[in-house]
Amino acid sequence: MHSAAWWRKHWERTGLVDIESADTMADGWQLWTKWHNHIAPDNKAEIEAIENDAGRHICYIRATARRKAGAELAEYCWPDTLKAMLKDFKHITEQPQPDLSS
Repeated sequence: MHSAAWWRKHWERTGLVDIESADTMADGWQLWTKWHNHIAPDNKAEIEAIENDAGRHICYIRATARRKAGAELAEYCWPDTLKAMLKDFKHITEQPQPDLSS
């Protein structure tokens, strides 16, 4: 696990993007708990770890960046799993999404 500052520095080092933000989401641990209860409700150990930590150390990092003009991504930057996801992206987004608001 890495901090928001680590991710900012990691992305900046590529020279490919301008970082717009890198921070922790204030309620990220709560969103993570809701998501986890939805996709893996039997994983009590991880759910309890997130709840007990309450965002002190385990949290979601939010990082946004824009690719610099002319920056090209090398083929090796796209792992096979991500390529497969991108190929099916339209299909995935058309599926009903779970309501995590409650």
